[in-house]
Amino acid sequence: MSSEQEMRTIPLGDLAEICLGKVILKDDIVPDGNAKVASISNMTEQGLVFEDMEMTNATEEDKAKYEIRNNDVLITCRGTKFRSVLVENKKSDLVIASGNLMILRCKEAVDAAVVHLYLQSPVGEETIIKQFQGKNSINIGKKQLNTLEIPVLSEQSKSKMVQDWNLGRKKYADTIIGAEREWKKTKSKIENYLNGKDNAENELDRPVTFSFEEKFDNKNESNNIPRQTSKRREDRLLIELD
Repeated sequence: MSSEQEMRTIPLGDLAEICLGKVILKDDIVPDGNAKVASISNMTEQGLVFEDMEMTNATEEDKAKYEIRNNDVLITCRGTKFRSVLVENKKSDLVIASGNLMILRCKEAVDAAVVHLYLQSPVGEETIIKQFQGKNSINIGKKQLNTLEIPVLSEQSKSKMVQDWNLGRKKYADTIIGAEREWKKTKSKIENYLNGKDNAENELDRPVTFSFEEKFDNKNESNNIPRQTSKRREDRLLIELD
């Protein structure tokens, strides 16, 4: 591929403001704090999970420096695995980033989505690991991250890519929810059978019988099974008691 055909890139620092999260100590976690703390454990493939976040007391200075907003990109800057999430559907609660995270804030929402999609893609993750992973863990510095090259797409391509991503993940989520619902119903049916609350007759809308003599003793049905002419001899189990 010639240099003219290669995709143009731009340093991440030209697209986004980058801020390292606040170092939160164990003693800083309080149940009645005024701010939620976003950490690595709250980052999932589906996005940032706001439920069950730990709480801390944040100052106005903390809010100005570390507050997470909608359309921010959160990435892990320390740890054994690199993760990236796009912040969406955030309510009015104050949420700050912990010290193991970095906040990437783009001017345009579509650019934030593109940055996130690139960072979570195989090529983006491979680039991060290659540049920032040490022997056992990832350690990303703000100065280095500013120089990370991000692909430049046309406005039309960016909009189409983000649209396809939104449609695809909605379909994925709906499929997972539907499958989990059906599986839950199946497990409930099995439990009912085992508890005697249901039976096969009701489920199949027909009686289920297990009779072998009825088939073989029915004289109206022809079969090729030879019949014994001798008198039936009953086998008996004799138990001798001392």
